[in-house]
Amino acid sequence: MRIIFCVIVVLFNLISNLDAAYSDNLEVTIDVLEPSEEPGKIAPGIQYLEDKINRSPLKYQNYMELASAFRSIPQGETGKIEFNLRQQLKLEIRPIDLGERKVKFSLKIWSGGSLILESDLTLVRMGTVMVGSPGNPDLIIAISEGF
Repeated sequence: MRIIFCVIVVLFNLISNLDAAYSDNLEVTIDVLEPSEEPGKIAPGIQYLEDKINRSPLKYQNYMELASAFRSIPQGETGKIEFNLRQQLKLEIRPIDLGERKVKFSLKIWSGGSLILESDLTLVRMGTVMVGSPGNPDLIIAISEGF
C-alpha cells in the first residue's frame, strides 16, 4: 500500500510539473551585459549564457553583468521592465503564443528614451535572444525563456 501511494504522489508531481512548465505565463530572465575587450571571464551570474555567448557573432573578451530581472508574464498582458543604468533601458514584453516547443512574444526596447527595437520573436523553449544596444558603453541585452 505504501509503495502504490508513493508512485501516485510521484506521478502527480511529474504531471503538475509538466502543467507548470507550459502554463499561460511567459517566464523570462533579462540580463544586461557590458561587453569589453579587456581580458576576463564570464561573470558567475551569467555562466548559463556562456555557450550562447560563445556561439554568437558578438565577440568580446569579457562580459560584466550590470543588471538582471525575472518576470512571469501572463499571455496577452505586457510585462514592463526598467533598468536605470548609465543609460535608461526599458523593455516591454507581451506573450503572443506559448507552445509546447516554442514561444512567440512581442518585444520593444528603448534606450535613453529612443525606441531601438520593436519586433515579434519566436524562440525555442529555453532559448535566448541577444540584442545589442548602442550607447556609452555599448550593452548587450539577453532575453532568455524559462531560466
